[in-house]
Amino acid sequence: MSHTKPHNNPAFLPPQRVFVDTLPPATLVLASSTPLALTQLQSKLTHCSHLRLLASSDTLSQAIPLVMLHRPDILLLSHNEPVEPLLPLLANLKETLEGLAIILCLPAFPDPSDLPAALEHLCEGILTSPCTSKQLARTIELVSCGYTVHTTPNHTTTINGQPAIKTISSRDREILRLLCLGLGNADIARRLFLAESTIKSHTSRLKNMLHAHNRTALAVAAIRYGLV
Repeated sequence: MSHTKPHNNPAFLPPQRVFVDTLPPATLVLASSTPLALTQLQSKLTHCSHLRLLASSDTLSQAIPLVMLHRPDILLLSHNEPVEPLLPLLANLKETLEGLAIILCLPAFPDPSDLPAALEHLCEGILTSPCTSKQLARTIELVSCGYTVHTTPNHTTTINGQPAIKTISSRDREILRLLCLGLGNADIARRLFLAESTIKSHTSRLKNMLHAHNRTALAVAAIRYGLV
């Protein structure tokens, strides 16, 4: 049986430093319901270069005062128990600390319906185990930039509620590369020996695929997702 590797998803390619370097390091408090999960996450966080870990705890009850004390950008929480008791706790944290983002790492559930709908509104990031270091790093980077990244138990990833990119053709990448250089449709068409109408069609489709409302947003998305 073949399995799709999460880190092959373009949404989880290494961060584009041209964007990340313009931002201060994201601050984070780490909490886990088990010491083993805590150790594993601490190891994976070493791959998150643009991050400052402020404190960690192997229980959620100890993590709450740490979050109140340090006021981090992100609370990274690994939880291996039923999530319903978490909901009022997370809601209270969000109300108390304006701007706090929560990334929740959960065990792989047998069915997506096991996740309460309220969890998506409370957590900017949701990951299901096992997640790779690249997945975790990419999720933290996107969440720190204001995105929501949810990977559900059926391994479907959404960014800001939209499906993550699955396939981009080599022609699409050529067009995106030239677009990022500032070329217009006519210039791109001449470079690639294609009709201008073909370039317009590709560009329109790429805008829809990357959820970009104009050419500038399309170029930003292309670089963000490591497509050029």
